Amino acid sequence: MEIAIEVLMDTGRILALVLVGFALCISTMILFKPHWASALNRKFNTLYSNEKTVDKLNQRVSTTEVVLKNRLLVGSLFFAGSAFVFWYSLAAFDPQKFIDYVIQPGTRSGIIFSEIVMESLQWLFVIVSLIGVLTAITILFRPNTFKAFSDKLDHLFSTDDTVKHLEELHSSLDSWVIRHHVLVGGLMFAGSVFLTVVCINEFLG
Repeated sequence: MEIAIEVLMDTGRILALVLVGFALCISTMILFKPHWASALNRKFNTLYSNEKTVDKLNQRVSTTEVVLKNRLLVGSLFFAGSAFVFWYSLAAFDPQKFIDYVIQPGTRSGIIFSEIVMESLQWLFVIVSLIGVLTAITILFRPNTFKAFSDKLDHLFSTDDTVKHLEELHSSLDSWVIRHHVLVGGLMFAGSVFLTVVCINEFLG
């Protein structure tokens, strides 16, 4: 066991030295050869581009069309499940019994807190299940209304603007680093040199 720990520690030391050395090389390149750093960054972005992954994530998966295509089955099941939860939350669920048999608080403050939490959860289930019942009825009898509402939600919670903003921010950050290469490279170089000295003293000293 001690040998394994020692091997892991040595591996960690070597990895730390490699990372610090890499940071030192990059900071030197940014400081003295910014156009090299820019070319390397473009090459790295090309090799490890996440555009294909983002495009796959942004592909529209139309669950609405699947639901409407099978609206009788989906709507019926959704209605049955939501109606059962609605009935159980109002008629069958007893928050006090749940507290007594499951939570079993030992203090007065714990009892009060548990009652507040369970009452809140009970009414949350009532509201959510009621929304589910109304949604199921809409799927079954007003499919066009459901589709219009679903399209509206898709538009409201679209991630297209967020992805575009992140891409613009990434490009702006790269440009800013190159424009201020002396400041950025100098700070990175000083930090890398300091970490290199610390690693050598700690690991090899």
